[in-house]
This record gives sequence, structure tokens and C-alpha cells, in this order.
Amino acid sequence: MSLNDSERLADLLAHLHFEKRKCVADHDTLLEAAAKLGWDTTKVKNVLRDPSVCREAVLGEMQRLQRRGISSIPYFSITLERGERDAKTIEIHGAAGEAEFLNVLRDLAQE
Repeated sequence: MSLNDSERLADLLAHLHFEKRKCVADHDTLLEAAAKLGWDTTKVKNVLRDPSVCREAVLGEMQRLQRRGISSIPYFSITLERGERDAKTIEIHGAAGEAEFLNVLRDLAQE
């Protein structure tokens, strides 16, 4: 699942929950979302029926993130592209204080 897919799923589930009053933990709601996103609903059904189907992939991704020091949600990674081959990435945990976020945004604005 790409970041764009994750964002689209999050937006759709928020819409279904807040505007349509549907439970996002309900399998039918999740299948509805998958279908709207054009995903293979058979694969989604398999994961919902038996989460161990994707267990290794999820654990692998968690370990990859933990090796980078990422262990909280939300976690922000902001990349400022300065040119074709030059970019600066700032990473900040969602639990950071307001002052830390403001400092990051000020630093980015100055660049």
C-alpha cells in the first residue's frame, strides 16, 4: 500500500465514519472502502478473516520503522526539496511539544 493509498483510505474511512455514521471496524464497511478504492476485495476478505495472512509483512514494516527510531503515531517526515538532487528531511514524533513543531516550521520557512 503506498502512502497515497493510505491517505485515500484514511480520508474515506473518516468520511464513512463521520458523515455516513458507519463503524470503521465493521468488515462490511472496510470492504466497501476497499471496493471504492479499487482494491482486490478477495484479498481484503482474506486478511479480515485471518489477520495472520499479512502478519509477517506488518511486523517487518514495524521493525523497519523501529530501526529508524520511529515508534509513535503520528510521526511526521517533512521533506524540503531544494533542487533535483538536493533535499532536506526533518522527522518529528507526533508527541513532540508545540515549541518543537514551531521550531521545525520556522526552520523550513527560512530555507
